[in-house]
Amino acid sequence: MPCVALYTGDDKWYRAIIEDIPGKKQVNVRYVDYGNKERLWYKQLYKITEDFLKLPAQAIKCRLQDINPIGNNWPENAADHMATICDGKDLKAFFHTCENDECLVSLMVCTQEPEDIGEQLMELGVAEAPENFKIHYQKNQALRFMLAGEMMQNQRQGRSKRTLQQLRQMQAPVLKPGAVCAGKRCVLVEFLTTLSVCRIQIRLASQAGIFRDLQNQLDEELNQISQPTQFKPALGEVCAIKMTHAPFCARAKVIKYDLDSIQVLMVDCGGMEWVKYSQVFPLPERLASFKNLALMVSLAGIAPPMGKSGWPGITFDRLKEELSTRSNLYMKRKGRSVLDPELGVKVMPVELGWMQEEVGGPFEPNTVLTFSINELLIECGVALPAKSVQPDNSNVAEKSTLADSTCTLTYERALSCEDFCLQEAESLSILSMLVDQEKMPCDTKENMYEKLKEWPASPLPASTTFNAIPSYIDYEGIIYLQPVANTRNIELMRESQTMQFTGTVATDEDLCWSPGDPVVAMFHLDKKWYRATVLQREEDGNVKVQFVDYGNEETVVFNQLRQTITFSHIPIQCHRAVLHGIVPNSLSGKWETKLLDFIHSTIVEKECRIQVIEKPKEDGLLKVNLEILDVAIDLSSLLADKMKVCRRLSKFESQFEYEDSVDVVVESDISLDSVLDLSLPVPALKLPRDPSEIFPIKVTAIKDPSHVYITPEFLGTGPLSATQKLAEESFKANSSFINQAACDIKTYSVVSNPVIGEMYLGKSLRGEWCRVQVKNIDPTGITVLYIDIGNVERIPQNWLVMCPSEGKKIPANAICVNLHCVEPRDGPHAPWDEDALKCISSCFMHSADKKFYAVVKEEGTPPVVEIYSVDEHGTRTLAYADAISKGHIVLGEQVKE
Repeated sequence: MPCVALYTGDDKWYRAIIEDIPGKKQVNVRYVDYGNKERLWYKQLYKITEDFLKLPAQAIKCRLQDINPIGNNWPENAADHMATICDGKDLKAFFHTCENDECLVSLMVCTQEPEDIGEQLMELGVAEAPENFKIHYQKNQALRFMLAGEMMQNQRQGRSKRTLQQLRQMQAPVLKPGAVCAGKRCVLVEFLTTLSVCRIQIRLASQAGIFRDLQNQLDEELNQISQPTQFKPALGEVCAIKMTHAPFCARAKVIKYDLDSIQVLMVDCGGMEWVKYSQVFPLPERLASFKNLALMVSLAGIAPPMGKSGWPGITFDRLKEELSTRSNLYMKRKGRSVLDPELGVKVMPVELGWMQEEVGGPFEPNTVLTFSINELLIECGVALPAKSVQPDNSNVAEKSTLADSTCTLTYERALSCEDFCLQEAESLSILSMLVDQEKMPCDTKENMYEKLKEWPASPLPASTTFNAIPSYIDYEGIIYLQPVANTRNIELMRESQTMQFTGTVATDEDLCWSPGDPVVAMFHLDKKWYRATVLQREEDGNVKVQFVDYGNEETVVFNQLRQTITFSHIPIQCHRAVLHGIVPNSLSGKWETKLLDFIHSTIVEKECRIQVIEKPKEDGLLKVNLEILDVAIDLSSLLADKMKVCRRLSKFESQFEYEDSVDVVVESDISLDSVLDLSLPVPALKLPRDPSEIFPIKVTAIKDPSHVYITPEFLGTGPLSATQKLAEESFKANSSFINQAACDIKTYSVVSNPVIGEMYLGKSLRGEWCRVQVKNIDPTGITVLYIDIGNVERIPQNWLVMCPSEGKKIPANAICVNLHCVEPRDGPHAPWDEDALKCISSCFMHSADKKFYAVVKEEGTPPVVEIYSVDEHGTRTLAYADAISKGHIVLGEQVKE
């Protein structure tokens, strides 16, 4: 069976074939592209995709011809001798015949005097010659002569290449700075910066000296002037700016304002930046009349790939790489300049490329070849060709030029061969109309606000029954389902993003992410790019992400994230689901890894029929039945009825919805009076009697806005108080008891006739064993109070077992207290409304992020306390002050006043 196997030598994945299954979850595999064999565990195998099955095996099974082992079998050291002879050497194979999928070959070591490997094995005494040794010798001699002739020919070709290379080095270069290709109307330019595919800043190569003179004059002027108070240049005004990086001083055009900064376009050195008002100076008069040296151009004759309205990041990256790494860049004008209203400059459609000298022969002159970057982008598949459009001359009010005035620097001469760049061309490229099509991909403030915040949520299935392919099952038993109808979308996004990002380099923007950001990430197993969401940064600097269309969470290298989102409008392509009415049949109530592995191997990447039983609620989970189509097996029946590794929930259990773990439990359907009427079967922890003592606590449950359960905290840096020491002893004793009870739970007898008010051991709906007190008994189940937490649940009677005597001696960790003077807003005898319960709950939720302290105001049953929250600065605030300020609860003294 073909598969992908993890080679233990380098922890990389290779194509393999399973040759034997010895048992104990192990298999023997052979790596088909190398030939070596290895024994691996099941978890070191992965299903191979069809794309990799199309490629033939790259290793050919061969056997040396005309040699035999000494005796009937090869000695153990024969393979070692063979490896020593062949290691690190170039070999030449001569194929003779094929027998039983094996090729008979002769192997020669490529040296000045070729050596036959078979004969070397004979000399080492691990092989012997066949009976027809004479024929074998004559055949090998012929092969030696053939190989020696090939090697001599290769040496002569190598010497010829070296001679030609030396001759070319003697040729004088013909490409000079400022040169123009005759008849091709090309001019050498200098690349400055790329704002986008359609906004590129360049400078004529012949103006390098002019630029240096301008910079020297600008530096001298700015060193002598100071910024006037409250200087604020107008939009479109050219001013001088000082920067903290080279060239340190520059002429710049004001593009837009912000509260404390200005966005400017450098008109000589190129680039766009946000600068502070303190960096902006009025431009001296004698420098204001100089012509802008940086030209703004766009690539003509190309359009975005895949019919997009905007340019993808892969095109921008490839263009920037070509322009920044090529020398001898040229420009050829292709159309009429068009005004960009956003930048206030004219953009000229051009062809950009580079020139390369082709060295001629001894009697031939050198020639210059041109290579177009416009055509290169089309050949690489990151752009499409676009037809040129003839301009409507009747709509042209006046003639456009690249510059508003002639150059008035110290140079008074004309631009000679560059003059043609300032003339009108015959055609106008479609892409010269870039203003309505393209926005800058540079790091402007607008783009930061327009950044995609999250992937669109997956819509509900259109039908209650549909076919889907499970892609992943997580540790909580949540199954990620890809509808078959979405398969084409997933493939299109995967292949498009792979083509877009393969070979690209992460930009500064790609490296600036936060947890929750949508990104495109590379999956390490197939080297393809998928949509993902950032989860967290790992300690080694890498990033943990979740591939949103598949559900799996992986750690990827930090530079394998891209924030150029192409398919932002397509919602997540998978649904999150759980098996309806099915829970694992384990003591902890949680899914075990070996069971999840079995389910994964059974359903993942197999087409299934999904029947939705319940639509998702707040948790977003579909509750489904899943049938595996190729074997016609219902997964729930397989797990619960046949394998007995899961169980079906009873009717009343299924009423409890799936919910995440929280640190504060809020009750809503159990009467508070019935809870308080019964005294606890074990003593409660003692709270301090001194009303001036403030002690740390944790809120574990809320019955209503005036009654909550607390437990004293004993963790801290300073010495423990008496209350904290008692809490620590009780907590450790209870934890030790529960852990031991969970191990011995099968030895305890199930309660047949529970008694109200008695204490037992009960299993919670989360699968944990706890000390409970029976509060009510009815046909649907038994209502119990978890005395160490304070919450109430209804559980089946067979979930109760007798509690050992040592468990009845440990005090209850949770203490029910009354919040001091807290009353409903409609009066002390009015019922609590739902808004008040939600508001008081939000005050105590996620207590891991808050520190709470309590003060006993009155002793009694229950005791009356005030609870405060303390921030990092030590400021103490009433914990439920927010509920009071919103009017959901009131304090008794305030009502009386």
